[in-house]
Amino acid sequence: MDQINIDNLLQHITAINKKYENIEAITGEKFNVFKILKMETNEVKTHSAMIAELLNPRGSHGQKDVFLKAFIKQFEIKEFKNIVTTDIIVKVEELSEFGRIDIVVRDYNGNAIVIENKIYASDQPQQLVRYRERYNNCHLIYLTLFGTDPSEYSIKTTEGIQLLKSKEFYNRSYKVDVLSWLLECRKAASMHPMLRETLTQYINIIKILTKQTMNEQNESEIIDAILKNSDNVEAAEKVAENWVKAKFEIVNRLIKPIIKIGEDLNLRVVFDTWEDYPVLGNYDSGFWFFKDDWKYCIYFCFSAELDAMKIGVDLVNNTDTKDQDLIPILYKGFLPFAEGFNDENWLWYIEFHEWNNQYGWSEFQAEMPGIIKEKILQLVRCINSLLTTKEFNEKWIKILATTI
Repeated sequence: MDQINIDNLLQHITAINKKYENIEAITGEKFNVFKILKMETNEVKTHSAMIAELLNPRGSHGQKDVFLKAFIKQFEIKEFKNIVTTDIIVKVEELSEFGRIDIVVRDYNGNAIVIENKIYASDQPQQLVRYRERYNNCHLIYLTLFGTDPSEYSIKTTEGIQLLKSKEFYNRSYKVDVLSWLLECRKAASMHPMLRETLTQYINIIKILTKQTMNEQNESEIIDAILKNSDNVEAAEKVAENWVKAKFEIVNRLIKPIIKIGEDLNLRVVFDTWEDYPVLGNYDSGFWFFKDDWKYCIYFCFSAELDAMKIGVDLVNNTDTKDQDLIPILYKGFLPFAEGFNDENWLWYIEFHEWNNQYGWSEFQAEMPGIIKEKILQLVRCINSLLTTKEFNEKWIKILATTI
């Protein structure tokens, strides 16, 4: 492989990207109110609220049942083909003895669309089973970013019987189904500028979350550049072969800034990697911050290779006993920022959305250390502001207070 061919191809693609970046700057496409307000991953206040409002024939959009009918068509909901829109009731976070259902669209004839909306939250035990019991004849949608299957314990009854996929529940995705529906909604709203542009902003957020931010024209031009001749195809193949290695190198260049964060906050830093894979970025690798007399550490861990990470509170020494009283405090304290979880390996954790949602690596090294540092301070402040001597031991409070 001629290095000149690789350099030429990369320069050509760089020029294409620069051109479209300039177009984005002129059109203002990068400006997004959801992202600015840090609402892009909020399941309830952003996504469930937006979807429910669009589905409501009496919604503030003023388009009556146009968006609802487009949804029924896109999601192939046969039960609602002869819908009487004046009978429709739409609810967000419907609470009953069967649990809290994200979105319910129902009429007075017993027909219902039930949507379990998952951006990053984990499944709950028998979640879809319970919703099915609440609305026996519903069209039950399990909606995720990429059409992921629900956990087995969400769809299995106490008798061990599983709900049937594509019969008793339907997997749908933001990447394909919601995005296609929103594009139809925008087309229908073309004569209503404020509504149209709001839909455009929301569509762009969906594209960011599902990693589809490069517009089609840009993508097409890059493909044409690669296929222009056999040398370019070979060069592109060589670049693709080494791109994962390049990402690992970018991540591992964060090690020195992470050590500096520990020094700034007077915390020890330990990098946790497998002996066979001694690099940061592999699945289950991570790093944690603590002091010698801390019982707990603040832990960053890769939940998928390179592209997904979570942050939380874990034991420094795994032989210690977890203080269960701390769990509800962490849930309560971080609720304005993100939903939290706990399992046998963590006392409490959240998805590190700023890492998981980054869709460009060019500014990664410059921005990520500051984000990591702010996350640590945010978590420490949260715990320190909520704990009292009755809720947790005084030593932990004292230790937390010294870190800020």
